[in-house]
Amino acid sequence: MPSQSEQILELIAITGELPAAALRRLCIKESYRYKLMANLQNKKWIKSFVRDGLKGYRLTATAKQRLVTNNPRRFSFFLTGNAETNKLHTEITRRLRLHHTAEATVTLMNAGIKVFPDEKPPLFSRTPAAVSKPAEVVFYYSREMKNIGQEHLKIRSSRASGVLFTDTDILLVYNTGKNLMKWEYQTELRCKALMNTRFCRDSATTIYTDGRTNGLMLGTDMDMAPLLLTSSGGYRRQYFRLDGTFDRFYFVPNTPDGETQLKILCSASVTNDLRKLLLSDLQAKDNGLRIEHDALTRNGTPVLLAFDFDMERIRRFHDSLEMFGQNGLIYCFDFQKPALETYLGTLAGFQTIDMGKVVKRFFT
Repeated sequence: MPSQSEQILELIAITGELPAAALRRLCIKESYRYKLMANLQNKKWIKSFVRDGLKGYRLTATAKQRLVTNNPRRFSFFLTGNAETNKLHTEITRRLRLHHTAEATVTLMNAGIKVFPDEKPPLFSRTPAAVSKPAEVVFYYSREMKNIGQEHLKIRSSRASGVLFTDTDILLVYNTGKNLMKWEYQTELRCKALMNTRFCRDSATTIYTDGRTNGLMLGTDMDMAPLLLTSSGGYRRQYFRLDGTFDRFYFVPNTPDGETQLKILCSASVTNDLRKLLLSDLQAKDNGLRIEHDALTRNGTPVLLAFDFDMERIRRFHDSLEMFGQNGLIYCFDFQKPALETYLGTLAGFQTIDMGKVVKRFFT
């Protein structure tokens, strides 16, 4: 297990620049965190960079050389040659992209997801070779996806930070931060098609069921959720909107609660067991009812299980309730409730799920 100083260096190495705000989300006591950062700067292993109101931390050349020498399998890809994470970017757009990737990385790592190259099988290569499904949940950065060669040119303008492989699904991961991200439907559709073709249909690399590629949107906090659910794309429809690119498009905030939600989302067994537990006190769904729902209450109210925060299903639930003049019931985690109340208004009531009890039951 690397020391906390090493963990910070490794995190900066694979993200290029670590935003100062992301440090607060690391499992390090605040008082000790300041000492660690001061010590790393005194050793001239990291340096702070402030421009356009953005503060971040970068590795020095000495630290890069040290990491590559000690563990070339883990860091050569990120810290040598013309790698994006090895460049000294000053433009705000490029730095924001690095910061968004870093924020996503902290969420993924805190959820126990593997991100380092030496922890993952080589799923992306120029020549498709027989591969097996990863034994653990793993994440590949968009830069790693470029290893497939010319095919990557079709999706080079994709806004995906990378791709997440769970035990049952492929999730293209995006991080909108605290503002609506730019979005191009055709590009993201091609990105989805590439994942489906390569990992669900190719005879040499098929490791998932066809059509299991979906989307995962990260954001600063739950305040972003209503904006994402109601966005029409803005002027010239250049910003994010729910346009049917993915059958399922989950939202997870970059917060401790979001990290737990992501752990549940990445485990099919936990998700299915939690669904069974919640449905046990409800009536079976009515397949003839033209409203998106998972079950009915005893008085016939349609119920939607929204703890996974699938934005596409939540939107369909909202629209069908509004269209047919009915009220529904939402099951969600307590931290998700305010955002759903903002979006659904009086269309639905809410039954909250205690996150602490879920963690104790499934993860302790």
